[in-house]
Amino acid sequence: MILEYHALKVIQMIGTKIHGVMQNITKCVKIYIIFVCNKLFLKKHNFLIMYKYLGVLIGSLIFLSCTENQPQPSDVSDPFLTQITSDKDEAAVVDSYIIETPSVNRLGGILRWSDDHLIVEDRAQRTLKLLHMDGSEVATAGGTGRGPGEFELINQLHKGSDGYLYVLDRNLTRVSKFMVADDEIEYMTSFSPEVPDQMFLTNIFVTPSGVYTLLNHRTNYRTGANSYLLYKADSRFNPDEVLFEFEGTEKIGTEQGLFTDHPLANRTLWSQSGVYFYTLSSHRSSWQKRNLITGTIVTLSYTGQADRENTNRSKAYLADRLKPVIDVEPVVKEAIDESKLLPLNHDMISTDDWIVISTFYAGGSDKIVILHNQESRETAYCSVPPHFFPAVFNGRELIGKSSSSEGDIKMELIEIELPERL
Repeated sequence: MILEYHALKVIQMIGTKIHGVMQNITKCVKIYIIFVCNKLFLKKHNFLIMYKYLGVLIGSLIFLSCTENQPQPSDVSDPFLTQITSDKDEAAVVDSYIIETPSVNRLGGILRWSDDHLIVEDRAQRTLKLLHMDGSEVATAGGTGRGPGEFELINQLHKGSDGYLYVLDRNLTRVSKFMVADDEIEYMTSFSPEVPDQMFLTNIFVTPSGVYTLLNHRTNYRTGANSYLLYKADSRFNPDEVLFEFEGTEKIGTEQGLFTDHPLANRTLWSQSGVYFYTLSSHRSSWQKRNLITGTIVTLSYTGQADRENTNRSKAYLADRLKPVIDVEPVVKEAIDESKLLPLNHDMISTDDWIVISTFYAGGSDKIVILHNQESRETAYCSVPPHFFPAVFNGRELIGKSSSSEGDIKMELIEIELPERL
């Protein structure tokens, strides 16, 4: 206990130093936001670019702030998490370790390409890395720029049903196609879809039933309101036919007269696998599984819990966690204090066999990940560190980003043992 006490004091001292640095960084970022926005305001046709940059900047601050603080032990139970752990069987953690990636400067997206290989994004160099499962580099492609096979900002790594790698760059509104074979990543071609006004390309999907694009529609520039539309597209990713629309995220106004996502408001999470498209509200425990060929919708749920109270304890934790963002935009603190409910879910991923849902972490000792077997329709949960963000799952191993300390984002593998009925 004495050692733990002194260790905690050291961590607190280090945290104070980091916080001082973060304050200076956030001041610089605030100036940069104002500069970028003012510059882009001079050109009417750059409204969408302005929102893209603002989203990237604020989103980056939010993610970095999530890494700054370690979870605090709590004697106060969360009824939402308690219900899950009471109703569902636990998938036991057998082992966990960091996959060292010395060739990656700043870890971005992660895609499991095969049983033996991963493809990851290096955000610092705007490159794609083909890695062995031990993290050693096999091949690299891409780079910063506007030329063929280059990127300004990588937003999505997608393995198409045709076996090719597709990489979305929203800044360039461009999809680049690569072939991954013989331990090489070879650039093939690029597509620049024609996107309707007041929309920008958010995701692309190459499936057994065809090509689809997901577009973010800015419905009202005065309020920042938006929605998402899934389109059936042609072979060059040009939107062709609207299939359905779902709601976006509530916005809050900033001091610069712009808008950013409300940190606790309802938002729609989505994922795609095979011929299915999945949507899940951040504030609901049920999701929809939509067949892209027939249009049939099946609704599934992992618990009956509907609401999750935003307590004084969670407000205090979130205000501390998001302090770098609040320093830039004080309205975020007001939004946290005024919100009565917390999100249930943070993210979801899907495969042909599994649905993986990360619950929203709001302080305490554990973060719960939901594991739903698509064949048996049985559900279990797994307790993971609060700083772990799953990206892929194969039924035995969860792989994702681990951000236990600011500026130190690594890839972590968690090996689990599933309950027998799964």
